[in-house]
Amino acid sequence: MALGGDRRSLRLREEDEELITRVSTVQSRTVVLMMGGSAIVVEPWIESVAAALHVWYPGMEGGRAIADVLTGATNPCGRLPFAVPTDENHLAHFDPDATQIRYDAWHGQWLLDRDGHEARFPFGFGLSFTQFLLKDARYDGSDIVVTIDNTGTTGGAAVVFAFRSTDSTQRLVGFRKVRIAAGSSRTVRIPAGSVGRVRIALHAHDPEAIDLDSGMDAAKGSR
Repeated sequence: MALGGDRRSLRLREEDEELITRVSTVQSRTVVLMMGGSAIVVEPWIESVAAALHVWYPGMEGGRAIADVLTGATNPCGRLPFAVPTDENHLAHFDPDATQIRYDAWHGQWLLDRDGHEARFPFGFGLSFTQFLLKDARYDGSDIVVTIDNTGTTGGAAVVFAFRSTDSTQRLVGFRKVRIAAGSSRTVRIPAGSVGRVRIALHAHDPEAIDLDSGMDAAKGSR
């Protein structure tokens, strides 16, 4: 029996990457399922496949759950709790043999933002079989109130994030997950306190994010 431990690389094995490349050259609708507990670098092959699904460690009913997602019986609603880099060297130095190490604040999405490296998949990213749209964000006392529309034809769940925005980084200050029927809207409240300027988004680098200041009223929030 082999002992467990940290991986020395965030990439798949070379033979796995080669298999994905070969299959995707003859089948454009290839879907890659990745099983693991942390980020996996996908750059060598991600553009050649139709989709990729991070299945974590799904357990005894994992096969049924994955089949439900692939067939559309279930709408995938998970969001990444980390950033997936384009290059593992963009992350903090990692020594699997070290007994201790100190990263301070600079790791993951924070480090990528500080150093100007774009993530392949930013913190909070996730796709589903529907689309969501944020609108009408405002402060109400110490809470952020935001309306989110499900503009697609399938019900699903969205996660609304509130990030404290600085010149180069974003710090998560709150989030809410909400289920929304197709064609419907929901209003959510995110306790955030008085944090000044925040960005309301569906993930850390959401191009449709709404910037909001604690001194602004609803009419002044801006995309």
